[in-house]
Amino acid sequence: LTLTAEVEALTFRKWRYHLRSPIQVSVFQDGELWRHQFVALDIRACGRTRKESADAFSEHFSSIWQWIAQTEDGSLGPEAVELKREISKLVQSVETLR
Repeated sequence: LTLTAEVEALTFRKWRYHLRSPIQVSVFQDGELWRHQFVALDIRACGRTRKESADAFSEHFSSIWQWIAQTEDGSLGPEAVELKREISKLVQSVETLR
């Protein structure tokens, strides 16, 4: 059984990513693992619990933002530039939490 979670914002550590519009994240159990998947950014995360999987998903999303979207295009390969464009279309703002 695959569920679809409508995600409007993601939080990882000290950052909250507010999205322009909700994204549809697939959530399903695969054997003993939970999985969260968002094909548009090629994010596939898993964990022993649904929360662990959701946390891993948020960490992966945050890593793309911090390490790719914040890097100058000239320092990125073609696939990374495309990934940067795609995530930049999704993120409206990033809030730093205290």
